[in-house]
Amino acid sequence: MKLWGGLLGAWLFLPILSPLFLVAIPTLLERLWSSNPALWSASFHYSLVIAPVLAFAAIDTLSRIRGLLPGRLRQIAAGAVSIAVLAAGLVLTVGVVRPLDELGTYTWAGQAAEIQSCLDVIPPSASVSASDALLPHLSHRREIYLLTMRTDADYVAIDLASYGGHFFAGEQTQIRDTITRSLAGGYGVACSKGTTVVLRRGGGSQSMSPEVAAFLGGA
Repeated sequence: MKLWGGLLGAWLFLPILSPLFLVAIPTLLERLWSSNPALWSASFHYSLVIAPVLAFAAIDTLSRIRGLLPGRLRQIAAGAVSIAVLAAGLVLTVGVVRPLDELGTYTWAGQAAEIQSCLDVIPPSASVSASDALLPHLSHRREIYLLTMRTDADYVAIDLASYGGHFFAGEQTQIRDTITRSLAGGYGVACSKGTTVVLRRGGGSQSMSPEVAAFLGGA
C-alpha cells in the first residue's frame, strides 16, 4: 500500500485512468514480487525509473478530462488539477518521504575515523563479509560479500550507525544473529569502536564496544 500510495498519490491517482499506465505495470509488478523490502517503498531511488511514465500518464488523463468539459471549465480544470498535484507532491514529500530527516543520520568526522580504524585491521588479502555501507570502502579487495551472503569469510565487518536507524523488518535480528553465530563459530573481536565491529575468523583479543554490546542485548 505504501508503494501504491506513494507513487500514485503524488499524481492524485490520475495515471491509472490513462492507457499509458499499462507501460508502468510490469515495473510495478517486478517490484512487488521482489524479496528486497527496499523495492516495496516509494522512498528510494527505484521510483525514478517509473516517474516519467506516471507523469505522462497523468498529463494524458488531464488532457482527456479537458476534452469532456466545455470551454471555460477546461482552463479552470487544468489549473485546479495542476495545483492539486503540486500540493499532493509537497504533502507526500514533507509528511511521508521527509528527505531532510536523513541529514541527522550522516556520519560525522570522528565516527568515520573510528570506522576506518577498524577496517584498517583487515589484511589486504583477506575475504570480508560486510554491511551495505561498508562494502564500497572494501571494494578494492579481491573477495568481498554482502553481510549474510558468505558465512566463512576471513572477516566480518558491521557498522550499525550507517543504517541511519532505517532497518527493514527483521534486519536487526538478522544482524544480531550474524554476530552471535560468528562469535559462537570461532570468530573473535578484532576491533570494536562505537557502533562498529570487525570479527576475525580464528579469534581476536579485543572487547566489544558498549554500543554494539547494547545492540546485541536488544537495547
